Amino acid sequence: MKDKRFQDKLELGIGKLRRFSQTTWRKEHLERSLRHRQGECTRCGACCELAFECIFLKKAHGKTTCLIHKFKPDNCKFFPITQKDLHDRDKVLPGRPCGFHFPEKFKPSLRH
Repeated sequence: MKDKRFQDKLELGIGKLRRFSQTTWRKEHLERSLRHRQGECTRCGACCELAFECIFLKKAHGKTTCLIHKFKPDNCKFFPITQKDLHDRDKVLPGRPCGFHFPEKFKPSLRH
């Protein structure tokens, strides 16, 4: 069990680096992915707890608020970028689905 938690944390940390790379150097991929993304944020806060809980996350009444929403980093602003991000997010809050999703036909190209 301890090894599984370590592996999950490691994968979530790698995901943070992947999203930073995508929002910093892979702008075309980012824009293409966001064009296909559907749904909307439900303010569950799971994306703010990937690998560690963000210090700017405020929780109240089952919803979360970003205390630096107007200034938050691009990897937060554009989450989720790919289906892989949703897979990472589901490790944090598996019982509550994300409000975003990607169409089935787009998912195979999201292995990046």
